[in-house]
Amino acid sequence: MKHTVNLFFDFFSRQDHWARRLDVRVKMGIAVVLFAVVLGSTHCFLPLMLCSVAFLGLCCLRIPFRIAIARFLPSWVVAFVLLVLQAFVTGQTVAYTWEVGHWTLAIKQEGLELGLLQASRILGAVGVLLLLGSVAPAHELFLGLRWCRFPKVWVEIALLMYRYLFVFLDEASELLDAQRIRLGYGRARTAVASAGSLLGAVMVRSIEQSTRTHEAMLARGYTGDYPFGQLKRMAKRDYGVFILALVLILCLYFGIEKEVILW
Repeated sequence: MKHTVNLFFDFFSRQDHWARRLDVRVKMGIAVVLFAVVLGSTHCFLPLMLCSVAFLGLCCLRIPFRIAIARFLPSWVVAFVLLVLQAFVTGQTVAYTWEVGHWTLAIKQEGLELGLLQASRILGAVGVLLLLGSVAPAHELFLGLRWCRFPKVWVEIALLMYRYLFVFLDEASELLDAQRIRLGYGRARTAVASAGSLLGAVMVRSIEQSTRTHEAMLARGYTGDYPFGQLKRMAKRDYGVFILALVLILCLYFGIEKEVILW
């Protein structure tokens, strides 16, 4: 469970390096442009390249290799499942066949191409998101969202969710240790029952915690208006970095898309 908790910590985003010292609005703007590039790409090469760059970026930020792998693993699983489903369901042109007993599974050419594109987009977008979360602390991202005029209620809910995520992870960790001491995961049947009771207990405690938090906020004068801080004025260096990054990303996008199309 400690390893799972480490996946959500923003400790690495607080380290002192050049990307950390950039204004959060610059980092969010670059991330939005990269998201647009990933979604607008018509071939899988560019999204996969961004995913690889994001993974190398996490390693360069001195994030442990096993944590970097664990952060990417869910997106890899989702991308693989989507690729398999598209390959077997979408299209008409049969590219490969696979005999399984009395069944003949056919992989379609159109579905394979579409699945590769969608899977690459998932990996590229997740890579950009993970890299953004590794160079910008959560509180700065919330302030950036408010600066972008996101609805205040949404940002408040996201802030409270992020705050109590670690509380519930700690409680789940304590419950999991108690179950393991009592051999709750010794067999498959007892493991399923233990996991179900663990999820139920965490949900009950989350409901109780929401009531206690609301009462505590009211006792401290909460009237529905959560106070947010203000971001500092952007420096000229931040404007220059954003413009330079925007030009490089657009040149890379149009250059790669053109070369791929010509090829």
